[in-house]
Amino acid sequence: GSEQFASSRLYLNDAADIAHGINLMLRQPGMNRDAVNARVQVRRSDGATQLRELEAGGSFLGTHPIEAHVGLGIGHVTGLRVQWPDGSAEQFRPSDATVQVLERGGGFDLFIDAFE
Repeated sequence: GSEQFASSRLYLNDAADIAHGINLMLRQPGMNRDAVNARVQVRRSDGATQLRELEAGGSFLGTHPIEAHVGLGIGHVTGLRVQWPDGSAEQFRPSDATVQVLERGGGFDLFIDAFE
């Protein structure tokens, strides 16, 4: 045989002007600085909750960024909750920033969980 080559594709995001999202990066002390295997819950203004789990894998000779991307549409974030890899949980105040770094110990614990 003949060799076949795949063609490249370029996608255009037509919704960029009306829809938006946030990127959440987690930081904690120790060997697992990026908090791999942490779970991030994001409560949106429409009442929906989205869950992301941080992974350090990807594909052969590649990896994904170790951050959580959450699409918001036309809404905004009303609550953030992180379950750290050791199982402890912490809540954070949302901001209008499109990129947020959530530091372990920088959040707060509530007696009443806003996510339940």
